[in-house]
Formats: sequence, structure tokens, C-alpha cells
Amino acid sequence: MAGKEVFCSVCGLSSTLDGHFWKEKKLCNRHNMQLEKHGKLLDKDIVIPKKRHRWTPEEEVRLEELYKQGVSFEKISKQMNLSVAAIAARSRHLNLGNKYMRFNNPNFKATYHDYDWCYERYVVKGMTHQEMADECGASLRVIQKWCSEVHKLNCWTFKNNKTLTDKQYQIILFGTLGDGHIDKRETQPLYIECHSIAEKDYVFWKYEELKDLCNSEPKYYEGGYKDFGSGTKYWCKPHYRFETRIINQLKDIRDMPRINKIWQLNEFGLSLHCLDDGCRGKSAWELCLAEYTQQEIDLYIKLCKKRFGLYAKQQTDKRYIRFDSDSSRIIDQIILNNIPNSLDIIKKKILENDKISKKVRYIYVVMQNGEQIGLSTYCRSHGIPYEKTRKYVIEHNISRIQEADLLNRLKAGELMNAV
Repeated sequence: MAGKEVFCSVCGLSSTLDGHFWKEKKLCNRHNMQLEKHGKLLDKDIVIPKKRHRWTPEEEVRLEELYKQGVSFEKISKQMNLSVAAIAARSRHLNLGNKYMRFNNPNFKATYHDYDWCYERYVVKGMTHQEMADECGASLRVIQKWCSEVHKLNCWTFKNNKTLTDKQYQIILFGTLGDGHIDKRETQPLYIECHSIAEKDYVFWKYEELKDLCNSEPKYYEGGYKDFGSGTKYWCKPHYRFETRIINQLKDIRDMPRINKIWQLNEFGLSLHCLDDGCRGKSAWELCLAEYTQQEIDLYIKLCKKRFGLYAKQQTDKRYIRFDSDSSRIIDQIILNNIPNSLDIIKKKILENDKISKKVRYIYVVMQNGEQIGLSTYCRSHGIPYEKTRKYVIEHNISRIQEADLLNRLKAGELMNAV
């Protein structure tokens, strides 16, 4: 009778599946323990015990290789789809702790004991304590203790020693011309930027470039009326917002006059500024320069012409400048060359913008004062044959011609010979 199969009177579990089955009571071990400890049954469900995992030689080889690489038990368990306890037990069985120098070996010096290792990750790479713990297989509390209490690495260390890469510097510098700003509080120099949900890819791309300066990724905020300290409430659309940690180097950018920032304008900066504060219409880019002084606006227009060959005019609404159609197409290409083309904002403003008209050949006469006049308008006002002149400049692939050059060619009779 000893080998006869018996079933639990509560859940029906077979005695063959329970190594501690109470046959005389007709109870599985779980329900017998419930009665003895609590005086009543707590549940009646069957729990089938898991079979013990049988390790294959291939699995042992893989475990040893991962162990040798310093991968944590937690990560090994996920990769091999086994429990942490099973990984730890098999590691002991294979004597891996003595075979390889690791943190569970008493002779091993953990990576976080090394000041340089912690400094590089906390300050240079901007990793969080949790990310550092995950990398070396330690607990969060251990990393916090060694960084803060032993190595004295804290927010003050980060604030005083963190330096921006050239690209990070430009993103923040030109971001302050657009949708970003640096906190004005003297002791809180941190960079903040937000964008609408339609530009989620764009804000996350910026975050990835600045990730080692930040504590967390962009957060989503619902729309609503907000007061920014003026007493007037403004409607804010749903948006994503991120901010960097406090970094002393940001004081230099915050305190820099806007006109000095404009002097540093390059293709990358122009791309960011147009995407932040620009609007791509049917034929042209229009850029908002609200709160800029007239001197700053004039300099911006001058630098666009000198550095990029772009022609822009200040609009009747003095807050805006508008680029001509040829310049706008150049801006399109500058942006595509400097910013990832897969971003939602690139698709919205350029690649999938069905408002942009097909390219039309415009020809301009550049006056001595730098003003541009359409060829047809110029010819009409000066009594010059338009068709002959137009054919000539097209034959010579000219889109802009200086007035003096045009008059000299006209005087030499070149324009009249155009076919």
C-alpha cells in the first residue's frame, strides 16, 4: 500500500507529485501545513511543483562564459531563462567563484571600489546609480554608499566637473535661441526644453544627445492654462519636457549676450533654430525672432547671406524674417544634411510637407545696396527687353546677377545675342 497513489482531499493533487504528501491524512504538504499553522485552509487550488532543471553540458559552458565576462546573476538568469537561485547554485557546483576573480570571490576587488571607474561613469558618462549597479551586478544601495560616502562623488562633483561635448554645447547654445532656456536662478544653471507631442521624436533625439547630462528622459505633460509668474494665464498644449542636471558650464551660455550667440551661427545651429522657431510655408521659410533687437535681427540676416548664401527680409511684423524661395530650398537641404531625416519634425516640415510648391526658376537682380529685385520687375522699370535678358541668364545658369554686371553685359550687346 506504500506505493499506492493517493490524492489530496482538498485540491486533488497526486501523492506522486508531492514528495512530502501526508497519505494518512490524505492531504498534500501545502494544505497540511496550512491546517497546522493557521487552523484552517487558506486556498483549495492545485499548485503543481516545478520539475528540477537538468543542466546540459552546453548550458554549463554558456554559464561559465557569461560568468567569466562578469555578467551579473540577474542578467544571466534572464538570458538563460532560469531563476537567479538556479544560476547561483550551478555556479557553486561548477566552482566558478574560485576559478574566476569575481565580486563573490573574497579575493576579488569590486569594480566600484575603483574611484576612476565610478568617476568616469557618474561624471563623464552621466550614468545614474541604478545604471552603475546594473553594469557591475551590485545593489543600488552599495553603489550609492561607495559613490557618496567613500568616493565623495555627488551632485556637487558633477556640477563642478562635468564638461559638455562640442555637439552638446551647440545644441544648448542654439537651443537658447529657440525653444530652450537655462534656469535664471544663480545656483541652478540647468537647461530646459519642451516640444509638442507632434514633435516627440525631435525632443527625444535631443535628449539622447544630452543624455549624460540628464537624470531622466522627457516627461509628458497634459495641456492646460498655466501662469508663468506674470499673473496672466496662457494655454499650453500637451507637450514633452526634459531638463539637464545642474552644471556650472551652463552659466557661460546663460550669461552670454544673444548677439554673441548669433555670431556663432553655423549650419547645425541654423537647422535647430528653423526647426524650433521656423515655419515652412508653400514657397519659403519664415523664422520668428521675437524679443530680438533690431541690431540682432540685422546681424542675423547679414550672417545668413554671408555664410550660407541665404537671402532674407524682415517682414511688416518686425518679429519675423522671411527667406526667398531659393534660399528656403537651400535651408531644406542644410537641415536634411545636419539632422536625422527620420524625425517626425523633419517629415512634418520638409519631407512630407505637401504645402511646399514645386521649384520655380526665379532670377534676381542684386542692387548695389544688397536689395534683390525680380528680373521681370527690373527690366520693366528700366526699359530692358525681358525675354532676351531672361534667355541669356538661363543659358549661363545665372539665378542672381549683380546690377553692374547686367548693365555691362547689356552695354556690350551680349544680351541681344541670346537665342
